[in-house]
Amino acid sequence: MIAYIQKNVANIGTITPSVNGRKQVIYGTFNTNATINGITPDYLTVRNLKVENGSFISDDDVSQLNKVAVLGKTIASDIFGSGTKAVDPIGKQFKMENIVVTVIGVLEDNTTANDAIFIPLSTAQTRVL
Repeated sequence: MIAYIQKNVANIGTITPSVNGRKQVIYGTFNTNATINGITPDYLTVRNLKVENGSFISDDDVSQLNKVAVLGKTIASDIFGSGTKAVDPIGKQFKMENIVVTVIGVLEDNTTANDAIFIPLSTAQTRVL
C-alpha cells in the first residue's frame, strides 16, 4: 500500500506507517505509563528526528519483530537518570507491557519526540499494542 501511494500520488516523498498507544514501562524502581510508537525506519526522515546516541530502528528490526527501543531524550532521562547519576541506556533492558526490550538508541532533543518510546512497527502490532 505504501509503495502504491508513493508511486501514484503526486508530491509524496516519503511516507511511513505508525501505531501508537500508552503502556506501562518498568526499569528497576521506575514505573510509569509512556507513549509507545510502533514505527519503521523512514519515521526518522519523515519526522526530521536525529539519533544522539546509538542507532535507530532498522528494516531488520521490523522484519524480525525485534524487541528493541529508541527513546526520546526526556523519557531516557526519566528512566535512566540525568547528570552525574545518569546510566548509559544503550544495551539496557526494561519491561514494557509483557515483554522486555533492549535500548538501542536515544534521540536528540525534539519536542515532538522527547517523551516517546519507539519500537519496530511489527513488534508493536504483534506484541505490545
